[in-house]
Amino acid sequence: MVTEDRSIKAQNDKDWHSMAPVEGLKLTPRQEKVLALLISQPNIPTVAKIAGIGERSIYRWMKQEDFATAYRDTRTETVRQALGQIQAAMGAAVGTLLEIMTDPGASAPSRVASARTLIENAIRAVELEEIERRLSIIEKAVYKGRYK
Repeated sequence: MVTEDRSIKAQNDKDWHSMAPVEGLKLTPRQEKVLALLISQPNIPTVAKIAGIGERSIYRWMKQEDFATAYRDTRTETVRQALGQIQAAMGAAVGTLLEIMTDPGASAPSRVASARTLIENAIRAVELEEIERRLSIIEKAVYKGRYK
């Protein structure tokens, strides 16, 4: 267990620099390290243990404007990167669903589930396109009303 903790700490000491906070925010190197750990670790007690600081310090930092902003921005960027990976895998996912749906050797529940997933997502995509179209019309009307 101690060896595992040391290896996690060593890995995190090496990797935390790759998650630089938003420029212009004033964070200490220790806060930057904790910021990266907050993104990569499951909870604050684990972050505190790895960083070698008290949990109270982390909670206090989270109330500071610069740290809170950097944390929020880092989380947002992490989600954006994950979404990019998901989008890159969409073709393979759809291919898998199509393959299962059309495979006569697949079980009926598997084929139905695949078909349902494809249909539901297609409907959702059409609905989103319609919402975007309507929103665009509303935004143009608002813009015209403000800037006549």
